[in-house]
Amino acid sequence: MIAATAIGGLILSLPDTAAMIRSNVDGTPTPDGAVFAQTPELWQAVRRYAAPTARVTNNPLFLQDLTPWPANISWALLANRSSCFAGRELALALAPLSEEMREAINAQFVRVFAGEGTAQDVDDMAKKYICDVVVIVPQDKAWNNDPFASSPDYRLAENRDGRWRIYVAVKVDPAVR
Repeated sequence: MIAATAIGGLILSLPDTAAMIRSNVDGTPTPDGAVFAQTPELWQAVRRYAAPTARVTNNPLFLQDLTPWPANISWALLANRSSCFAGRELALALAPLSEEMREAINAQFVRVFAGEGTAQDVDDMAKKYICDVVVIVPQDKAWNNDPFASSPDYRLAENRDGRWRIYVAVKVDPAVR
């Protein structure tokens, strides 16, 4: 039974494996490849505003088509900072959250970067999830419907000519609350 299951899994994986090998041999560029090539400069800019202990967020779906599995590979490889939510897949592996909580948080972050975030969503990012730095890029629908621009929780730290916006959290003294 175990051998049959293993052989069945191998057979089912062959078409995708062949497509991935063909793509690698052809050197077929992905649309996200050109964007990924520019991300080292983006993350260098983020590190100017994010202390080593800062928690950073960007679109959990950013460059998800760059790998065969969905992952925020740009942040994972280049940010050198913690994430307040790096996506469903990494949360599954690294955060002790129930499935319902993980899906709700994922939907909230995806909604914000899709340009459909509410003021409460942005407030949650600042206060509930402690996102110290937020990165928006033109590939995010939030680029044209930016919920951080009018938020009292964040201030624009850098706007790089149509390439990125970096927001930093406005810290409130707890004694003032």
